[in-house]
Amino acid sequence: MHGDLPDRWEDGVEHEVSAALQVSLRSADNLTCFAWDLQARLPGIGAALAAGVLTPLKARIISDELKVLDDEHAVQAEKLILDQLDGQTPAQLGRLAAQMVVTVDPDGAAKRREHAEREEARVRFWRDNGGACALAAFGLPTDAALAANDAINNRAEQYKAAKTRPGARMDQLRVLAFLDILNGIALETRIAQDRAAQAGEADGPGGIFPDDDDSAASGLVPSPIRPALTARANLTFPLAALQGLADRPGTGHGLGPLDPALVRDLALAAANSPASEWCLTITDGEGVAVAHGCARPGRTSKASPPPASRDGPRAPTPWALTPRDEPGSSGEYGTWDLTLPGGHQYTVKLQPIPVTDCDHRHEFHGYQPNDTLRHLVQVRDGTCTFPPCNRHARESDFEHAVPYDQGGKTCACNGGARSRRCHRVKQSPGWTVTQPQPGWHVWKTPSGRTYTQGPMQYPV
Repeated sequence: MHGDLPDRWEDGVEHEVSAALQVSLRSADNLTCFAWDLQARLPGIGAALAAGVLTPLKARIISDELKVLDDEHAVQAEKLILDQLDGQTPAQLGRLAAQMVVTVDPDGAAKRREHAEREEARVRFWRDNGGACALAAFGLPTDAALAANDAINNRAEQYKAAKTRPGARMDQLRVLAFLDILNGIALETRIAQDRAAQAGEADGPGGIFPDDDDSAASGLVPSPIRPALTARANLTFPLAALQGLADRPGTGHGLGPLDPALVRDLALAAANSPASEWCLTITDGEGVAVAHGCARPGRTSKASPPPASRDGPRAPTPWALTPRDEPGSSGEYGTWDLTLPGGHQYTVKLQPIPVTDCDHRHEFHGYQPNDTLRHLVQVRDGTCTFPPCNRHARESDFEHAVPYDQGGKTCACNGGARSRRCHRVKQSPGWTVTQPQPGWHVWKTPSGRTYTQGPMQYPV
């Protein structure tokens, strides 16, 4: 025990905070750990925060730096910091706290660094507010990270010397170098391609660098070099946008909304990758999935020329969806042919997704669902069904609302996607989940509060 606080919060506390404050589980973890730390281990910092000597940001920075210490060393570090709080910026306090960590426990600092390199290494991918993407790695060994940074800088300097992107800032060249190295694009290939692109500038408005294009003047026109993109269930492309019938946004897990132009670019790149996996989801007017089918390779019609018309040969129509048979009488949606750019064809058999009613057609009598049932539930739910959790359904467990050992069915009307962590919390004392309708999940917490998660809403 730490005073009147336990050594750790009970399971589910973070979930209660997450749902009540409508913040992510990661944010709830950080908040509860911060509150515990200020009272249990760093009461001086907590008092300075309460007195207004420290802002919440400054107190959080100190707490984050000192959390790697054990209790004894944390007390020592706090004493060294308390007399130096006045006049410090957040960055200065962060450096001060980091210095105190190494000062009070130099041997432990080396062990913690090695532990972080071994246990906390991760790569994070996310979408910035402007719509562009970000990619970062954490827990890197210092020597390897320094060598990698040098490789990026060296490649960027070579791009600058070769004048492949006139007017580009070094930060932009470093980003280009970083991506080229990761995607296996050789230095010579990039330089040759960009020189060819610059040669097209003489073509005037029809060239790669149009005279009236501000981006051309800076030399930052996107390169035709595109790495292979293998699309799976992490990207959603509205068919109407691909066919040019509507400018509808797409979506990507971890990316959020994708503008229609990006949808078309990504879909075309994915269509050129033989490893891409294609599925077709039919939604209602609210964007809720009501039918789904996975594409199976069919015939490829590259050699067949398009039929001629009065105005000459017609270009093939990509992203075509044509019926192969009539919809069935038992709720089936029929079988369809999906044609991708280049003539690649797939066959898709659509099956209904239980959202409000369930005919138990894919019910399984064992504990684990069959592949079809699992996949349809993943498509319906989209993410973990605990409202603040955004873990992808494909990375979550198929979990029974009414436990299987208590007579619960392995069926879409009793199953939902739960991340492993939320699955465990749901099984903790005082937690329940019910499904009044197949696609609706009602969570009740030990405090008596209820939170409802409906089915995934896809772009419409």
